Amino acid sequence: MILFSPEDLMLIKGSPLLRRRFIDIELSQISRIYYNELVQYNRLLLQRNNLLKKIRENKSLIPMLDTWDEQIAKTAAFIVEKRLRGIEKLSKLAQEIHYEISQKMEMLNIRYNIHNYKKWDFKLVSMILFNFYIQALSKYRDNDIYRGSTSIGPHRDDIDFFINDISLKSFGSQGQQRSSVLSLKLAELEFLKLETGEYPILLLDDVMSELDTRR
Repeated sequence: MILFSPEDLMLIKGSPLLRRRFIDIELSQISRIYYNELVQYNRLLLQRNNLLKKIRENKSLIPMLDTWDEQIAKTAAFIVEKRLRGIEKLSKLAQEIHYEISQKMEMLNIRYNIHNYKKWDFKLVSMILFNFYIQALSKYRDNDIYRGSTSIGPHRDDIDFFINDISLKSFGSQGQQRSSVLSLKLAELEFLKLETGEYPILLLDDVMSELDTRR
């Protein structure tokens, strides 16, 4: 089932946590492996954070981070590669739908934003991402120990929305934001059909408010 409701506008206006949850639910619906890797990552992250807090009191535990970092980097690389591929497909589908909704006046782009990684490159693969996370975890290790938490990884990433290359969150109107979320939901419909061979049920709640006549 896919639901569109007014609360879904928070996908654009709300916190990164909502956008990460959106893509995680989407990918978990089509892949049990992704869901299991996500659960494993959260466990590893909790254990690493607990170790970081202990290290603040006992510096001799620092070498233990190497083992956790390797496991986290491997799982993070898998998750982010799947997210990148998922967002790439969703973006293409949503772009076509939104182009029609906006009477061919607006181009919607959805981009996955890897925390502290500025390149837009959907050709990233697991091995490249694994090396990136190994290096990043090492780079931010001292900061992580000071804070007692892990500052890099898929739990810090975000998804950005653009209309004609302008940030939808910062500059989009209510109508643009609503129609963009609607385009995303309709893209979900097609995405799940492509991945599973079956259309889910689509439920629409209060679609028309804040949309102008043209939309």
